[in-house]
Amino acid sequence: MSTVKSKTVASYSYLAGVFGKIKEWFKKTFEVKIKPNTKKNTAIPENEQASSYTEYFRENYKGITKEKAAEFSVACIANGLNPFKRDVFVMLKNEEYLLGCHYNVYLKKAVETGKLDYYRIEKESNDVYIVIIKRADQSQPFQMYFNMKDFFINTNGWKQRPVFMLQKTAFSIGFRIAFPVEMSGLPYTYEEICSIPDKAKDNGNGKDPQGTAPAPVQLPSNANAIIAQVKDILKNYPGGVFDYTVTGDNVTIRVCGNNSIFRDISSKRNDIAEMLKERGLNATVSVTLSSSSAQRKAG
Repeated sequence: MSTVKSKTVASYSYLAGVFGKIKEWFKKTFEVKIKPNTKKNTAIPENEQASSYTEYFRENYKGITKEKAAEFSVACIANGLNPFKRDVFVMLKNEEYLLGCHYNVYLKKAVETGKLDYYRIEKESNDVYIVIIKRADQSQPFQMYFNMKDFFINTNGWKQRPVFMLQKTAFSIGFRIAFPVEMSGLPYTYEEICSIPDKAKDNGNGKDPQGTAPAPVQLPSNANAIIAQVKDILKNYPGGVFDYTVTGDNVTIRVCGNNSIFRDISSKRNDIAEMLKERGLNATVSVTLSSSSAQRKAG
């Protein structure tokens, strides 16, 4: 019996040794070893990035000065824009090179904030569209009306695809207002740059090439005067809470939280502009809806 037991123990020991060797072979053959990350940081230093951007602008836009190309490069780096990815373009307007960006850059920047819930554009009438942008950190969506008559430009793009051009303009302006901090500093879009009035050419005798006297230069309207008059016009809305922003000759009326007043004033924005004109102030009127409660009452 002891002899059989000894042989059994020996057999188990032998098998254990064999399985141990097989286990070691599998471990050496198939084990995945995690190597330490020795990959170097491939980020381009900012000075080299600026140089490459400057070179890009000078190579792709003939006639642009080195100083202007460097200025555009700094703007791109500051706003996280990459000219090699076609985020921006350069356009000659009134004998001056201007930096612009495509409208989808505004959408990309809004998505990158992590605060964009949804966005859409709705058609209210043949010429009027509404941009609706909902931020995740605000209870009410941002809304803004855009009228084709206010933005149409007599160019081939607007003639061939007026609705698409208006939608691009509406989205870029809408995102810039809905995300004022995140979009600050971004260049204007092609459609907005095209809307800049052309300078009248002088033939040397104080007249344009057609021989007519040039139109008098219209000075920008006074912002405080515009706001004061708009407040006076809106005094018939005692329950409304408003805020006002004047950019150039455009006044934006923000209606806080009251949808019925928002719709009413939106339908009368052209009438408000006419009232301002009667009072000697030329300004277009935009109306938006805001959920912020930190506003002041009109009047």
